[in-house]
This record gives sequence, C-alpha cells and structure tokens, in this order.
Amino acid sequence: MNTAVYDVSYVENGNATQKVPNGNFSQGLQGWSGPGGDVQIKPSDRGSGNMLQITATSDESGYRGSGRFSVTPGATFTATFDARVSPSSVDAGFFGINFLDASGGLVSREIIVFKPAEVSGTVKTDEQG
Repeated sequence: MNTAVYDVSYVENGNATQKVPNGNFSQGLQGWSGPGGDVQIKPSDRGSGNMLQITATSDESGYRGSGRFSVTPGATFTATFDARVSPSSVDAGFFGINFLDASGGLVSREIIVFKPAEVSGTVKTDEQG
C-alpha cells in the first residue's frame, strides 16, 4: 500500500471552519498518531505544502488518525480526504471518521473504502475527428 494524503478536512453545515487539527500537515505529524507502516511527512508532489506518505506491505496493518475535535451532534457535515492511493491499495484500506462519546467510546464510524475513481464526461470531436 502506498498512500499520499495532502489534506483532511471536516466542516459542518456549510461552515468554512475546518475542524481537523493540522489537517494540511503544515506542522508535520503533530496531532497524528497510529501504528504500522512507514510514515513520513514529505514536501507535496502537487506544489507547495506537505503530504503524509504511508507505505505498508500486504503483511502490515497501519493507520494514522488526527487529534480529536468537537462536532455538533446531528449536524450535516462534509469530510474531505485529498489523497492519492496506489492501485495496489484498492479494497485494502479506507478513510474514516470515528464519532466518539464524551468518554471516548465509539458511537459510529463512517468510511470510504479505497476504490478506483469513476470519471465520466462528454467529448465532442471537431470535423477532423
């Protein structure tokens, strides 16, 4: 598995306030933790800023999670994971959000399994094909 994560955000009710601490990795791995894999902060390969790169073999299990942040129960939210996932990682991992109660117990989890992106569109050729 080879995954590069450029930015992680969580916003509620269309509010532009980003809640994920250090979601753009500008402070390195500060606030991000978890076991397994080779984890590095590198300069982004998409321009300025940093990226979190996680590399793991098929025998390894690993994850990285952000620091906790408060959410509004029942609020509509948008979670965004700006990342590049290698084709070998399809079905081998996911992006997720864990909703915890005040004591840290899991209430629910939302996940996005690593799947190929589907791109559709319409193309119109000119007179020359």
